[in-house]
Amino acid sequence: MKLRISFLLLAFSLLLLSSLLSADEEPNSNLNDNNLEEVIVSAHPFSHLGLTQSSYLLVKETLARALNESIGATLESLPGVQNNAFGTVVGRPVVHGLDGPRIKVLTDEVSTMDLGVSYVDHPLLTNTFTAESVELINGATSLRFGSGAIGGVVNVVTGRLPDKAPSENSTIVEYSQLTGGSVSNLAIRQDLILSQNFLLHFDGFVRDGEPYEIPECPESEQFLEQEEQHDEEEDEDGHEHEHELDCSVLANSDYSLESGSAGFSIFGERSSFSTAVSLNQGSYGVPLHFDHHSEENHDEDHDEHEDEDHHEDEHHDAESERVEIDLNQNRIDFNASLYPQENSDLKVNVKFGISQYEHAELEEHEIVTFFTNDGNDFRTEITLPKTGKLSQIYGLHQELRDFTMRSDHVFAAERSATAVFALYRWQGNERQYEFGLRYGTINDDTSDESSRDFSSYSLAGGVLWNLTRQNTFSVNSELSTRAPVIEELYVDGIHLATNSIDQGDPNLSSEQLFSISSRLHYSWDRITLDLTGYLNWFDDFIYSVDSGIEEDHRTVFQSVQNAITFRGFDTLLSSRLVEQNNWNLNGSVSLDVVTSELDDSNDSLPRQPPTRFRVGLDGTYLNWTFGGEFTHVAEAKDLASYELPTPGWHNLRLYGSFSKDLGTEHVLEISLQGNNLTNKAQRLHVSPVKDQIVQRGRFFKLSIRITSDR
Repeated sequence: MKLRISFLLLAFSLLLLSSLLSADEEPNSNLNDNNLEEVIVSAHPFSHLGLTQSSYLLVKETLARALNESIGATLESLPGVQNNAFGTVVGRPVVHGLDGPRIKVLTDEVSTMDLGVSYVDHPLLTNTFTAESVELINGATSLRFGSGAIGGVVNVVTGRLPDKAPSENSTIVEYSQLTGGSVSNLAIRQDLILSQNFLLHFDGFVRDGEPYEIPECPESEQFLEQEEQHDEEEDEDGHEHEHELDCSVLANSDYSLESGSAGFSIFGERSSFSTAVSLNQGSYGVPLHFDHHSEENHDEDHDEHEDEDHHEDEHHDAESERVEIDLNQNRIDFNASLYPQENSDLKVNVKFGISQYEHAELEEHEIVTFFTNDGNDFRTEITLPKTGKLSQIYGLHQELRDFTMRSDHVFAAERSATAVFALYRWQGNERQYEFGLRYGTINDDTSDESSRDFSSYSLAGGVLWNLTRQNTFSVNSELSTRAPVIEELYVDGIHLATNSIDQGDPNLSSEQLFSISSRLHYSWDRITLDLTGYLNWFDDFIYSVDSGIEEDHRTVFQSVQNAITFRGFDTLLSSRLVEQNNWNLNGSVSLDVVTSELDDSNDSLPRQPPTRFRVGLDGTYLNWTFGGEFTHVAEAKDLASYELPTPGWHNLRLYGSFSKDLGTEHVLEISLQGNNLTNKAQRLHVSPVKDQIVQRGRFFKLSIRITSDR
């Protein structure tokens, strides 16, 4: 509580100080186009030259409108991206059917270094509520961040570590409230120029959510039928396992999260240095029903009366059981840039992050599993002066990780990864070429002496043809390997977040990927078409499957490998329907499809994204912004042998906002949006708990946001 009060007092003090010190000069003009589009992204060093691969940026109004309780939910508006959700606070992006460690999530181009890096059911600790932008990139440039990022890179640009001095102070204050299970969020950011070469930065948020309202019972009918069959088999021993759940709210879906960051930047004539200290802490419930019928074994000499009493107590405990996760992270980040030569493109950049993370999974306030995950992420790059039409970047990347899991036993592992990489870009008049390569070594040292060493390599290249000034066609290809992460190799223990027991395989080999993709961007008159197609061939693809074994009424999931092929496409057709002086109206239609095929099995890969179709309208009138979209997600039919079918669903979302210049270089924006307005059940097939968790029912979100007018 003291931390929260101090945080809020500091935030409002900085906001007041900024208002007193702000200059009277005219603010910079805003970008005219705030729509989702391919634009310059900070995580791509050649983006100012144009991109050969598909990249997307959420910024300004589009980011504010997309903001949600998790990074996965924030990004699911992008083509080819779906949300692997565990309730609301936990959700990470699934890109073209790939998730987990194959999608690397960064904060200012440095790993989040939390358990969400590898576990898809734990939150990724990023602050999108005051971020400048959220980027999604893939292709050759993603090799800068690790050979494991074979599915793409998500980068949250927080503004904590700038390379260049801003021209004026910057302020963001947002308060939002959700219905359908009360959720409140207060987020604040302040960039304060104290002198010509010194900048102070602060950002943070406080978020609290109650259990959210749901349109139907959390457990699906198919799941309940399966459980009844399972119980009938066990009832031969005389056990009763009936339970009733509250079908109006999702129990244990509450959360409380706090985050704060403070830092400073120093800017020289040809250099800059920035650092920021960040704190993340909070707790959230695990919204699964736990029914561990055999946790307390019955001795054969107990009499029948005692046994009946015990079962009555056990039924009561199942109803009231509280399962939650407490987490805490402290981290410090550095960013230093040097331009050794005047009027030259020569640049040296160093980024370094250090994190201490701990995480407890509790059942009825007793710790069942405890994790620690300490890490370092260091990267240095040299950008050479442009030689003719050739641009070059060379770099060194090192990651250190110290992981501990305490459950029914203690397991510890240390991983050290070191790699060198190079990026090249040749810029012609009619075409551009991009090429990247990376080689690295990985060394593991574990407490049970099952240590492994890996080497990894990645080669990626692309070519972009300028068909006309606005129309382009590109082809990209990649050949790379991904070493299995610690959790896939060594972990063996209870995982409360999924009510399972996870078993790694220390004999796993590295994944091997060969991919090819193409993209067409074509505009004529008022219509724009973006079409992306891709083929990914994997050898030794690593995934987790239901082993068919249960221990203490928890399913045992085992890491396995197989050859697999992914194929799919995303398409987005948009049109400027009306363009007038006072108002405009735009329309869009999108479709994304992905299929996968296990080469050596008749089975299917679990949790593959179903086909999704979306149609939307958005427009502006004077100071008003409005819009809506209808999304249909098809029934999931390509199922693994142990998966249950997931019915299709649809979502209707409407939104509107009003902005007003406050006359003090600040803009006030009030927005209202409604989601799932038909109040229909939505189950996300890409989530392992889709049969036990249904998404939020109809809800409305009111936001009040004050930002600098620049």
